[in-house]
Amino acid sequence: MGYEGLRTLTAMPVLYLNNKRGANAAESWRVLKALADRNFPMTTPCCNYRQYKLVSGHAYTLLDVLQLSTGVKLARVRNPWNVEMYNGPWSDSSSLWTAALKQEVNFTKTNDGAFYLPFELYVKEFWGASAALY
Repeated sequence: MGYEGLRTLTAMPVLYLNNKRGANAAESWRVLKALADRNFPMTTPCCNYRQYKLVSGHAYTLLDVLQLSTGVKLARVRNPWNVEMYNGPWSDSSSLWTAALKQEVNFTKTNDGAFYLPFELYVKEFWGASAALY
């Protein structure tokens, strides 16, 4: 699990939030938003299958969770392979992005491995998140 590696790398206590077993998206949002706002390093394992080109059994970095001015909640995730493969809603090539929303999140379209996806999809597809608490 990613939390074991995170604990080894940081030598800090690690919190693991499980998105499966009937995860509550509102509670997951509350916990992850608090961790992201404090810039705790977070990892997140993904998927049982390859929907939207997410890599099954792969570890990603959870960079942020944020809410747009439109009310849409997003997760910002990074593939450590440094390439963006995700092609679902709110991906770099998504038509959902307006110029104003791009400016709101300092969006840049580069193949840097970082991408946005709807928070509800994140909770559904990613198994959980680990954060090193220091």
